[in-house]
Amino acid sequence: MARAWFQSEEMPLKQVSDIFLELYDAHDRNAPSHDIFSEESAQKLTALQDDFIQEVNDAIQAGNVPPKSKKIDLLQRVAVCLHVFDYTTSELIEGRQPRTPPQSISLQTLNRAQQFVDYAETQKHIVMEVSPIIFLFFYSGP
Repeated sequence: MARAWFQSEEMPLKQVSDIFLELYDAHDRNAPSHDIFSEESAQKLTALQDDFIQEVNDAIQAGNVPPKSKKIDLLQRVAVCLHVFDYTTSELIEGRQPRTPPQSISLQTLNRAQQFVDYAETQKHIVMEVSPIIFLFFYSGP
């Protein structure tokens, strides 16, 4: 059904590459803007940061090495990218020329970004677990 919908005459967006071309053009023509997080998404970011700070404090009090993470920074960056991509794609699907995206990043977009970052983190852990096994398998001598 999705393929038929995309191939129908009513669909103005015919290729995914059109989205990326539009993003590239928008980057050059639009004045720089500062995206901000909605009140709900800003509260969630603050709560996530507080949770991380608590983890660090707990590790220090227990005498363990505190965790290191760029997760909040990555989360913000991915949320901005998803926000711009979603807006641009939606406008093109509706047959409109995209303008500057709204500045406010919704909680829904932040939640989607968090799902993506969490998934990427699990993939990293899988690779890190498999890498030593592969190394031992290929490089162990007789």
